[in-house]
Amino acid sequence: MEEIRRYNQGDVILVQDEDTRGYVYLILTGYCEVVHHDGNQPLGIAKLQAGDIVGEMAVITGRGFRNASVVAASPATLCLISEDTFKAFIDAENFRDSLITRWQLRPYMKSLPQFSDIESTSLELAGSIADIVHLKAAESLEADKKSWYIVSKGEGMFGGINCGAGMEFGWRPLGLEVQGMLTANTSMDIVKFSKKEFDQMRLRLPAMNYSLRKYRVSQNDPEVNWLLGVVSTEGTIQ
Repeated sequence: MEEIRRYNQGDVILVQDEDTRGYVYLILTGYCEVVHHDGNQPLGIAKLQAGDIVGEMAVITGRGFRNASVVAASPATLCLISEDTFKAFIDAENFRDSLITRWQLRPYMKSLPQFSDIESTSLELAGSIADIVHLKAAESLEADKKSWYIVSKGEGMFGGINCGAGMEFGWRPLGLEVQGMLTANTSMDIVKFSKKEFDQMRLRLPAMNYSLRKYRVSQNDPEVNWLLGVVSTEGTIQ
């Protein structure tokens, strides 16, 4: 640890394309928003809170400059950590690949309507168990009942129906299964979740269960059982 800094709501903590200046930041209190400017307009790609790391990807990718801006979404306290200390830690714990995957998934997750109403911590947890499947034009993918597939980018055909961003296939939490073959008309990016891993996470996060049910209702999906079932109280204080 090098220094503690405090920011007011609206303060810019990091600026896109600036040099890293040798630090990453650990959020101790408050909330921050990660914003990327694509040349036309700013796009919020993640909301972070206490316990999250800010500015880590410049170190992990070795680019030496910030990939996005970070703005305090509330009064916030952050701890500065030297890049050398942070890099030594992630190398020792073999975290580099998993952190890069989560960083790449942030804009994908943010763009999916299924997750638009889910708070940032749950969104980050979902991103930690997701994969990205890339399809080239004319390539196909079989959506089975073992995984949940959500189209993030591109267009394709599924059962003779055109499909694009937001369409989902395979096992669908709180919805009916939609199995079959998806064929890409253009290059496509698809977010994929293991049914087993996602269901285990969903059962630990009642707020996510509620948000997904709310989404299903808004889409007029056939009614399904959305209750979590028996929740163990073993180990709780009586």
